[in-house]
Amino acid sequence: MRFGGTNFANVSITDILKEPIKMKAPKIILVHNHPSGDATPSEQDIVFTNQLYDATTLLGIQLLDHLVIGNKAYTSIFSKMISETKDEMRQGGQV
Repeated sequence: MRFGGTNFANVSITDILKEPIKMKAPKIILVHNHPSGDATPSEQDIVFTNQLYDATTLLGIQLLDHLVIGNKAYTSIFSKMISETKDEMRQGGQV
């Protein structure tokens, strides 16, 4: 667990992966809250998710999802990324 302000938290990939590595966990899900109550992932959330995904892939750990919790709502960053990729492909005429 990490603590931050209303719009940031100090967290590192190393800190997140210490326990899964120690436990030899084959899969993980990352969950964090937005104190503002808005469950929309920030650009920093998406960048961090991509970096974490790369790190877990190298370590043989499957990152199943990264969830952002808000007031009575949550957003799956993976679902959001898949949806945006599909939208981009549609706009480019590739789907």
